[in-house]
Amino acid sequence: MPSCSPALPYPLRTRTANLLTRELERLDDTLDEAVSRAGQGEDPRFARRAGAHLRRLADYLDADAYAAAEQALEDARRLLDAAEPAAPLLMLEHSRARFADTLRRMRRLHQAA
Repeated sequence: MPSCSPALPYPLRTRTANLLTRELERLDDTLDEAVSRAGQGEDPRFARRAGAHLRRLADYLDADAYAAAEQALEDARRLLDAAEPAAPLLMLEHSRARFADTLRRMRRLHQAA
């Protein structure tokens, strides 16, 4: 599955870049957990963690990248609740790829500015 963490959105100060990189790594871990727990149901801890990711990422992402992150987490929730996880797993893979693409696009746009 595509990883979100290597594509930083734009050149940031080192501290900010490190915070964003860590958050993207944590988001990847959360999405990986959803894949490994497919069909087992969403627990409250997962829901809280998903909300925390979005709150932290809101400071760094543009609207398109934020929407892509939201969609990836929503697809992860669907995967957790799915009786048959094949289709939701494909949806999550697509969402993760879209999120990685929006991060790359955001980085290019900010570098050109």
